[in-house]
Amino acid sequence: MASQPPHPETINRLTDDVTYAMAMLAGMQLDIFTPLKDGARTAEQIAASLDVQPNKLRPLLRALAAAGFVTIAGDRFSNAPEAQRYLVDGEPDSMLGGTRQLAYLWTELLGTAESIRTGVPQSMVDYATMSEQRLQAAYDRMYPQSEAAVLRLLEKHDFSAYRRLADVGGGHGAVAITMTVAYPNLKATVIDLSSVIPFTQRYIERAGVGDRVDVQAVDASSEPLSGSFDLAIMRSFIQVLTTDQAQQALKNIAQVIEPGGVIYVWGAGILDDSMVSPPAAVRYGLATLNRLDGTHASTENEHREWLSDAGFVDFSREVLPNGESIITARKPA
Repeated sequence: MASQPPHPETINRLTDDVTYAMAMLAGMQLDIFTPLKDGARTAEQIAASLDVQPNKLRPLLRALAAAGFVTIAGDRFSNAPEAQRYLVDGEPDSMLGGTRQLAYLWTELLGTAESIRTGVPQSMVDYATMSEQRLQAAYDRMYPQSEAAVLRLLEKHDFSAYRRLADVGGGHGAVAITMTVAYPNLKATVIDLSSVIPFTQRYIERAGVGDRVDVQAVDASSEPLSGSFDLAIMRSFIQVLTTDQAQQALKNIAQVIEPGGVIYVWGAGILDDSMVSPPAAVRYGLATLNRLDGTHASTENEHREWLSDAGFVDFSREVLPNGESIITARKPA
């Protein structure tokens, strides 16, 4: 008997997933879930609180119900438990801070075919030449997410023994600022491009930590650094560099790390050696195709080799619940 042709199950599933993902994003952008935090409401009541038309809102509410974000009882809608915890403004675990970033990412992904066809990223990001207004908007989007990520890191990692932190490629400085607030005896230097440092200083001044956080304007991927540090953290830095730049950056950083000092390489673009997981790293690789020229997600083993070539030992990798990875290594004493 001839085998039956396969059904388009994956195609249909992904088509549905896109629909529900877009419904989720629209719900986040409209802040639909916050009015439901205290209990069930009708479409008319929700629409009134959002200043929109009920007849325009109902299809979205139904899609959100089909996706599992809200429940329906009669003519009233309620948050499902996941939405109540993660999509309500002001809740401790709220993910609404990433709404704009998510919208940018998904819009960029629509250009993937054209980025491949032309060989040119269709949503090119270049912090060295980006306009002041655009760069400020980008950092304002990213800062709350970065701050929250650092606070989660501090729940599991103890940095109390360290004295001098290099926040390499630190941009808005959320790593340095959040960590110095948490550890009063820690001093930090944010290292980034000269075009970025003025923005860094604004965040430092806003946080009131200028007495313990300073800046260094240098391209860590091509220029020597100054100072002496017993801890270096690179969040989403190595992942935006070419292979040659990443290798050189690690060698430059190694020169200012004290013997026994530790380096953290942290970000989404770190693949398992299988090159198809974790999903966050695969997504990152596709996103960078549209944003950056010459960069890509790199494997755990590639990072291990780069760090070893830079003189680091005791390599370790931790995969976080969100799919990001933290790689640590130590400079021999």
